[in-house]
Amino acid sequence: AVSCDSTSNNQQCSNRRLGIVFGRLQRPQQQCRRHHQGLLKERRAGE
Repeated sequence: AVSCDSTSNNQQCSNRRLGIVFGRLQRPQQQCRRHHQGLLKERRAGE
């Protein structure tokens, strides 16, 4: 599982992960993982 805490948007992602624990959100982890992959692509493009 991708740790969203390593992203620049970690606070928002952490809230989504908490949503998983409380069962309030349906697919927060998938959104978080997609966001993380997007940051990795930007990071590679910037190098």
